[in-house]
Amino acid sequence: MDNNEKNVSSVTEPSASVKRKIFLRNFLITLGIGAAVSVGFMFILGAFSQTETYQTYRAFHNSFFVSGVILICMGLLVISANAGTFTILGYGVSLWGKLLHKEISAESRSYYNYRERRLANKKPFVHFLAAGGVLVLIAIVFLILCKTNEPPVTDVPEL
Repeated sequence: MDNNEKNVSSVTEPSASVKRKIFLRNFLITLGIGAAVSVGFMFILGAFSQTETYQTYRAFHNSFFVSGVILICMGLLVISANAGTFTILGYGVSLWGKLLHKEISAESRSYYNYRERRLANKKPFVHFLAAGGVLVLIAIVFLILCKTNEPPVTDVPEL
């Protein structure tokens, strides 16, 4: 490999520390959005107006679990899109838009070229899975707290 190839590969491929910083930034932003969604669910479930700790922990568990599962599902959708699952839909929409604007060239008509361009530009997904996993772990902690503070059952029918 000559010097030109080394320079091209170093310019196109970011270093490990840059990748780590990008991941950390994306992870923190995604985790913040997931926490904000959790707080929204807490308000909807009335977590801050409960009188019993059991009910408060239960609302916290439900809100963190739902937002964590939503983020994990978003990550799985990105994985699926990176594999090319939705390229035919995107191609149809882009072709339809180009037809409306009359910007169709011979190159843009090819589905093969469109698919190759889309598959070459893969989106990151690990930050969705990691942030969703953190929120689900927080939900598990609140589930344990909920189960330890569960009130005893008093009205059990006799046989």
